[in-house]
Amino acid sequence: MNNSRKYYLIACGTKDYDYKDYYPDLPSVENDLHRVDELFTRRFGYERILKDKLNINPTKQDITKEFANWLKERPDEDSIVVFYYSGHGEARIDTNGNEHYLMFKDTHPDTFRDSALPTKSLAHPLE
Repeated sequence: MNNSRKYYLIACGTKDYDYKDYYPDLPSVENDLHRVDELFTRRFGYERILKDKLNINPTKQDITKEFANWLKERPDEDSIVVFYYSGHGEARIDTNGNEHYLMFKDTHPDTFRDSALPTKSLAHPLE
């Protein structure tokens, strides 16, 4: 890795869902996060950030707020950020075409736009 470049990992996931008929709980999420954390931090030298704010069962608002806040203070433009999410995701067709969404604890399939996160929105703060 380039010594002047910083490498960061944001890892979080949803294991508990309110609407289990649509999105069953995922008990493996904690293990998934642990394995990804170990791989990126120990093997590849990444620094895991926002673990105290984004870990298990974050909300859409948690992710968008904390990610945007961290990006405002990131150390340099050359930083590499990996975002890993363990949980349910879903492709939906809407007026803009196909969209992929991350589903959270309180996401309901009939009103998912209010509480699910369009995956592409994660890149907006980088622009």
